[in-house]
Amino acid sequence: MECFVAAGRSEIGNGRKLNEDSIELVEAFDGTYGIYILCDGMGGHKRGDLASELAVRYARRSILDKLNPTMEARELRALMYQALSNANQMVYQFAQRSFRFTGMGTTIVAGLLRDDGLLVYGHAGDSRLHGFTPQIERLTKDHSVAQAFIDQGLLREEDVATFPRRNEITRCIGMGPDMTPTIDVRSLEPGDRLLFCSDGLHGVCPDAVIQNVMDASQDPQENSEALIQTALDFHSRDNISCIVVNFHGNDA
Repeated sequence: MECFVAAGRSEIGNGRKLNEDSIELVEAFDGTYGIYILCDGMGGHKRGDLASELAVRYARRSILDKLNPTMEARELRALMYQALSNANQMVYQFAQRSFRFTGMGTTIVAGLLRDDGLLVYGHAGDSRLHGFTPQIERLTKDHSVAQAFIDQGLLREEDVATFPRRNEITRCIGMGPDMTPTIDVRSLEPGDRLLFCSDGLHGVCPDAVIQNVMDASQDPQENSEALIQTALDFHSRDNISCIVVNFHGNDA
């Protein structure tokens, strides 16, 4: 059995004419590493779809250009930071080429998983990474106005859906020439699972619902398809994207 198995899906959803989300799943060094990237583009006619595509492309390239099997955790953490910073610079510079692209941007959440269970992940914006051990745990904190209000005790988590500024983010790829992503590290145990998702999913489906969908199957492909359908059933009006990863361990 492979040490990790992953599947992902991106869906235009019920309320959009264009899918501005992009996802990427890559294995490197004969399955030593899994690389997972999810971006939720913003800007509509300013080409959020292009922003997310560029961010995925440059983040992936930055990781693969420098990645090697002997890197230590601190080196992998620095690599993830540089990859997201490079993606930001490329999207921002591209946006400066024409007024048609000015203001385009994208969220990003990316993970680099090694076969010994080391997970290095980074994000900017409100796309999220959840862990399941087996209970759901949110591993990222949104860079958003809503999260800032929650942190200040001015907003309850259960009231975010009706918060007028719920779609405003405070950090993203392409927002400016310099952007500081949040980078973190943790260790996975065999049987742990991961879910990368855009707000088209987590913005409409409560954690308990996501947990139930994940519990219904141990197949990442079935999970990703069921999560998309569940978001549609919850009348998500946004693009919906997710990546599900099962970690089995390198002794599997």
